[in-house]
Amino acid sequence: MFELQTEILEHHEALLTLEITEETIQKAMRKAARRMARQFNIPGFRKGKAPYNVVVRTAGEETVRQEAAETLLEQFYPQALKQAEIEPYDQGEVEDLSLDPLVFKIRVPLQPLIDLGDYRNLRREPEPLEVTDEELASALEDLRRRNMVLDVVTRPARLGDQVTLSLLKGTVAGEVVIHDHNVEVVLDTEDFFIIQGFVEAVVGMSAGEERLFSLTLPDDFGEENFQGEDIEFTVNVEEVYQLTLPGLDDALASTVGSFGTLEDLKDDLRRRILDYKTGKATDNYLMALVADLVAGAEVRYPPIMEEEEIDTLLEEAKASVERRHDMEWEDYLRLQGKTEAQVRKELRPEAARRMREGLILGEFASEVGVTVTDAEVKEEIRNLLEEAGVQNLKSLDSFDPQSALANDTRQRVVIQKTLDKLELLGRGQLEEAEDIVQSEVEAPSEDEKQAAAE
Repeated sequence: MFELQTEILEHHEALLTLEITEETIQKAMRKAARRMARQFNIPGFRKGKAPYNVVVRTAGEETVRQEAAETLLEQFYPQALKQAEIEPYDQGEVEDLSLDPLVFKIRVPLQPLIDLGDYRNLRREPEPLEVTDEELASALEDLRRRNMVLDVVTRPARLGDQVTLSLLKGTVAGEVVIHDHNVEVVLDTEDFFIIQGFVEAVVGMSAGEERLFSLTLPDDFGEENFQGEDIEFTVNVEEVYQLTLPGLDDALASTVGSFGTLEDLKDDLRRRILDYKTGKATDNYLMALVADLVAGAEVRYPPIMEEEEIDTLLEEAKASVERRHDMEWEDYLRLQGKTEAQVRKELRPEAARRMREGLILGEFASEVGVTVTDAEVKEEIRNLLEEAGVQNLKSLDSFDPQSALANDTRQRVVIQKTLDKLELLGRGQLEEAEDIVQSEVEAPSEDEKQAAAE
């Protein structure tokens, strides 16, 4: 019926050469001719009654042969895959077709192959964590600054004071670009949010005084049209305040929270700083472990998978442009002076990285037995809703495990469980955790123990 040759190509694809015997194609051509006779009006014959040679003469032998070839490809392609012992990632693509003799050359993308290597011996020492005296002192100083005492003064404003501007107006070439009232400004020359030179111009002003001065807008000013332009300011000072730092004592502790003493406040700050550093260190630790796992693995996948990942990244980019810039994708490309093909090329390295990392983590999850039940997905959704402040959770009564929300949540839980397992592996605790799980599974229940005793 057919002869098959298989060639494994460089980019994790297979090339199947499928040659159909002439006897098989002739039988298929007769079936094709009967179908065509039923579909078309052939002069002198009722539909479906025209003989084979008349159909061939009317439609052309090549047309009938082409029709038969399509039917045979659909029939024999699954058999060819089975005979070649190939597990395809996606549908193959006919790369070349010869009608006489009938030979198909089909390029088939293969399922990815992932070898994790000696991942069981992956270890990484966690970073030791502590709260230094310098970090605690910095946090206390920040608290003092945020709880400064404001005292109204009648003298002219000095550096370090705070002023309230009853009027703040900025004009560029006659166009008002800044206009505000009751603006509070701390006169700090190191504040990069304030236009350079503004603080120096206000220093020396007293309550009730108005002043006009000109500055040059920086090159990173929010409105691109005004970058580098001269701006004329009109400011009116309503009040001048001297800022006084509170003492580092029990009074500060009671001001910032329900702390009885300064030591209580310090203990709380140490705990919060340590929590923050622990979270950050855990993230860095997991990122390093993922990098170690990826570095020790080998991955092969067909080009179509990378193209699909680029498609995903491209859709994310389009959605981001529309959301952040309120702009059509074509307009964005025109402003950037790029084509979509250029953007796809720029996205390729990131797509390859994501593909490799995702496949390796997926294989790791499978190796260490990561599973997620519908009950776990439902519980995670419940937690997310409660964190969002949703009170009515009746919608969970009709929980659909196949919904988009459930699938997204399931993926999130799988990722978290996988990273949890990876962390145990890195700390050398994975085998111990697996032994505990196995003992819990194998441990007989009380009923089983009773039955055995009886």
